[in-house]
Amino acid sequence: MAGAGVCRAGTSSQFARMNARRLFTFPGGIALAANKSAIRDRPSRRLPLPDRLVLPLRQHVGVAACPVVRVGLRVTRGELIADTPGYVGMRLHAPTSGTITAIGEFPVIHPSGLPAPAIVLTPDGLDETAAGVPADPAVVSALAVRVSRRTSRYRKARRNTLIR
Repeated sequence: MAGAGVCRAGTSSQFARMNARRLFTFPGGIALAANKSAIRDRPSRRLPLPDRLVLPLRQHVGVAACPVVRVGLRVTRGELIADTPGYVGMRLHAPTSGTITAIGEFPVIHPSGLPAPAIVLTPDGLDETAAGVPADPAVVSALAVRVSRRTSRYRKARRNTLIR
């Protein structure tokens, strides 16, 4: 598979590179004035898609996902593009329709400034949805609320069981 080289756990050489370079920091943060009067009465609008999307395969502290796509493959929104090789991991789905143009190490937003395994997706502007994926954001939101409620009920039941 084209992306097989990027499917691996963090290596000691990655950690050595991170320790060799200083982390990018800026002290104090930013304090902006709360002047919203210029845009308060304007309606929100949809921003255009960027020319390319760099999708990191490591989304959290777990293991990086493994690409299940190859360069040149056309994908639709919601389609699985990377799967987790282990228990602690996260699947990655295409955020829009387009073509996979690269799989490898790319700069990502991270304090270390180091490149990370990623999939590059070039949007086609059609934003087509994969079969079986709800196209309406309200439907997705309603599903998320239901899952959240079930999880909350499970946690409460589990907590009650552990306390007894």
